[in-house]
Amino acid sequence: MVEQLTKQYPSKNVVVLAIVGFGGIGKTTHAQKVFSDNKVQANSGTTIWMCVSHEFSETDLLGNIIEGAGGKYNREQSRSQLEPTVERLLRGNKFLLVLDDVWDARIWDDLLRNPLQGGAAGSRVLVTTRNEGIATAHVHEMKLLPPEDGWSLLCKKATMNAEEERDAQDLKDIGMKIVEKCGGLPLVIKTIGGVLRERGLNRNAWEEVLRSAAWSRTGLPDGGHGALYLSYQPSGPSQVMLSLLCLIARKLCVPHVGHRQIMDSREVCRSMRCHFGGNRGAISKRAAS
Repeated sequence: MVEQLTKQYPSKNVVVLAIVGFGGIGKTTHAQKVFSDNKVQANSGTTIWMCVSHEFSETDLLGNIIEGAGGKYNREQSRSQLEPTVERLLRGNKFLLVLDDVWDARIWDDLLRNPLQGGAAGSRVLVTTRNEGIATAHVHEMKLLPPEDGWSLLCKKATMNAEEERDAQDLKDIGMKIVEKCGGLPLVIKTIGGVLRERGLNRNAWEEVLRSAAWSRTGLPDGGHGALYLSYQPSGPSQVMLSLLCLIARKLCVPHVGHRQIMDSREVCRSMRCHFGGNRGAISKRAAS
């Protein structure tokens, strides 16, 4: 993906690339690594990260791009007023724009394509999405973790140090069964790893997690994962982890209208901004003038 973002495409200045996969499979994590890569940063000029999510505001999306590019976002302006500002700020400049968690292809096709098409050669738009229909010709498809890799990840998340990680090998027989229940999804494995870390390297505690009815928990929104319910049990993770699980819940559950939706998009974006240390849905680095 780093090579794809930094290579030259003679036929067009602005190239769209996509990271595609199930919710919780690690698309955002992979995009973070690519976004932070020294080669990518050095090659990109202005870099902007946007959390989009299922429900989004066209004006806020445009406004946050404006702020990321060094401009000022007037929240009273309409889409038709904001689009020329985006175009003016990025025209002739090289940029990398990450659109994380895109559900609707119209975000690029209808909203952003025209304002961004004036970017300099080497400009890139990187999209993370679970919708294959949004993907372009330049696609990186995320794969489920194989069992041994899943165990390695669970072991790291369930232990505090290298010594504990070695001791955890005595629990591998149970751990591999837990990994199987996680379905190869890194985010679920990390969640359960946090639960196990709080319970310690105790065979009975791990077996309790393995046998928990939460794996087949009903009453969650469609697409939800029992691991999320398990992580909320009284003997489960700390309050800090519960806050993180709000974001995880959004990652693993298809949004629903009304009371069945776990979080609304504004709450999710606030969680993402906390994760990245940003302020209004975008983080940016402008090239030195």
